[in-house]
Amino acid sequence: MEQKMKFIAIGLMVILAISLFINLSLQTAKKNLEMEREQLKSENNSLSKKIEEIIQDNNTLRNSINALNSDMSRMTQEKDELLKQKDQAQKEFGLLMQERDLLMDKLKSRPTVDVIKETQPETQDAYWAGVLKTKADLALQAEELRSELKTFKINNEQIGRDLDNLKREKQELEKQVSYHQKMVDNVTAELVIERNSTNQQREALKSIKNENVILRRQVTSLSSRKADLEKRVLELQDKKTELEKQFNQMASVLENKLTGISQLQEQLGSVGSGTKKEAGPIQKTQVADKAVELPAIVVRPQQEIKATQGSLAKIVSINKENNFVVIDRGENAGLKLGDRFKAYRNNKEIATLEVIQARAAIAACDIKSESAPLRVGDIVK
Repeated sequence: MEQKMKFIAIGLMVILAISLFINLSLQTAKKNLEMEREQLKSENNSLSKKIEEIIQDNNTLRNSINALNSDMSRMTQEKDELLKQKDQAQKEFGLLMQERDLLMDKLKSRPTVDVIKETQPETQDAYWAGVLKTKADLALQAEELRSELKTFKINNEQIGRDLDNLKREKQELEKQVSYHQKMVDNVTAELVIERNSTNQQREALKSIKNENVILRRQVTSLSSRKADLEKRVLELQDKKTELEKQFNQMASVLENKLTGISQLQEQLGSVGSGTKKEAGPIQKTQVADKAVELPAIVVRPQQEIKATQGSLAKIVSINKENNFVVIDRGENAGLKLGDRFKAYRNNKEIATLEVIQARAAIAACDIKSESAPLRVGDIVK
């Protein structure tokens, strides 16, 4: 009985140690997952901030590109106006040159007689002075037109340079925009990857939570089993106290009987001494040699008790994922690796089991075959 109590206490201690280890491992895993979750949240926030900054830079670049496009359109309009003015100036210059040529032709084609007749009141010097004056005015106008044409050409070249610079700036801005777009695409791809990883981690968290729930249920079942075992221990202690009381009562009864027998022996001795003094010792020895027959006390050996207790076992836990069960008998009941047993329910065979690991009070058995799904409480023989 004491050995059985020791085995039960050891089994309870082992169960408590396993439950504590499981709780500690679950708490550490939970803390690690929470830390990883916080790190992922911080990284996600930093990446979102970076994306917002890149989007703002992209918007500013787009605004600058739009401004440059508007400036280019304005410059092109100014260029078109200058070109129109240049064309008008060229036309006017052409008209002036035509007028000059016409005047020169008229002057050349006029006969000298007409000139003399028309300029009779004037002198010949005054006439040629007027011609030279008109020629000088036309030359000045031509020079002015040439200078205006040069300025127009210079302005046109400057406008072309400005347009080239604007085109280069536009190309650089387009390159920057494309670079930023690539950066945004890369960041979005990284975000997608991180979101997928966070989703995977969330799924892992869900699975761990489910496993935690299952382990908690197992812990609650183990605690309930512990409470049942404690109740059984208390019941066994009560039975032990009752047996000790019965043993003490039997001992007191035996002592009373022995005292009565000793009194009878003394009376017989006194009677023998009164009749025959010489034969007294002989009679006393004969009385003393008489055997007192008591009911036989049968003591069963410990191995026989274990064998009778180990003949029937029960399934206390089932692990379907790894295809094994745990029974409430172990090495103390004579179990060893490779032993085969049958599982019964309502005196009907439902499975074949084989011991794969044996402890002091429990053993793990592999499920070799089963005709019906096993349950906690099924009998194993």
